[in-house]
Formats: sequence, C-alpha cells, structure tokens
Amino acid sequence: MELRQLQYTLQIAKEKNFSRAAQKLHIAQPSLSQQLAKLEKEIGILLFHRNTNSVELTHAGAQFIEKAQSIMDLVEQLKNEMDDISQLRSGKLIIGSLPITGSHILPFVLPVFRQRYPEIEITLVEETSANLEQLTVSGQTDISLLTLPINEPMIAFQEIIRDEIMLCVPPMHQLAAMQAAPAEVELRSLAEQSFIVLKKGQGFRQITIDLCAE
Repeated sequence: MELRQLQYTLQIAKEKNFSRAAQKLHIAQPSLSQQLAKLEKEIGILLFHRNTNSVELTHAGAQFIEKAQSIMDLVEQLKNEMDDISQLRSGKLIIGSLPITGSHILPFVLPVFRQRYPEIEITLVEETSANLEQLTVSGQTDISLLTLPINEPMIAFQEIIRDEIMLCVPPMHQLAAMQAAPAEVELRSLAEQSFIVLKKGQGFRQITIDLCAE
C-alpha cells in the first residue's frame, strides 16, 4: 500500500467519477483505474461499486476512506512540522558549554538568536570538556563550545575566539612586585611553583599542563 494510492482513492471518493478524479490528479484515467485495482487486490476488499456514470463507496470503502483521510492528514501535518524545523520556525537547540566559556560568549549570542528565531527552544548543558566531546559525538548536543585541544577526531570545529591566559598571584608573590601592569611571563621562572588549576576533564587544565611541559 502506497501513500499515492490513498490519495487516489480519496480523490475518487470525492469526485465519484474516475475521469474527473484523474483530471484533478493529473494522471491518465487508465493509470488511476489500474492503481485502484492493484490496491483492492492487495487488501482483498472492493472499495467502490462501479457503474456507467459514477462510482459509489462500499461499506468497507467508507471505512477505508475515513482511515485513509486520517493518514493523509497526519502526513501533511508531519510535512509541515518538518518544514518548520528545517526553516527554523520551530524546534529545539541543545548547546553544550563549559561554565566559564558559556558565561563569556552566550550572553551576547543568545539574545540575538532568540530575537531572530523566537520559536526555537534552547537548552544549555554545562559539562567538562571531556564530557562535552562525548555528548557532541553522540548527538546529545547540537553544538558545543569547547576549548582546544579537542581530542575526539570525529568533531568538526571552527575557532571563534582567542583569549589571553592570565596568571594571578597573591600580593606578596615576587612577580607581584616585579610587574606593575599585565605583561608576558616566562613560565620557566615559575618552575617549582604551586598552581591552582581546573579539575580533570577541563580543556583549560590540559592547556596549562601542556604550557608548563614546554
């Protein structure tokens, strides 16, 4: 059973005439008759009483038409809903983000997005870099804001922002006395120093470790 056969049957029932139904469907009348006969043979039921001037639904045909109309209505509804999603008139967007990264970027981006696409539901998922990579690969997030390096080879990414890494020291630290303003620091001068870094799984932690290893 094909959707077009349901459509053909509905049109025949509406017109009560093969010729007029074929014209409305823009197909040849023999093709229409052939498709109906094929459908009736498949389901094993006569849907129409045929006579010279018109066709009339059988009792089974009336039941078939009722269900066929419901199916075609659902198909049309499905098409409309999918079209709304493809045109960003509705749908859901799941954004994965690191807590720090999201707080820097999303407050500027989301208001513009909501204004342009007000019907899109946005869900924000905050996780570590490692977990976000897995959520992205598995499709549980539509897009994720991550920091380099990205370890998962299946993720396609685009660099959108670069930021400076700032070193903060207590007032009595030797660097605090040496630097009156932000400046570059030779990491080798911090050898044997204790660092406070982010927890495991955060991309920024790995960046810090890699820089110190160099």
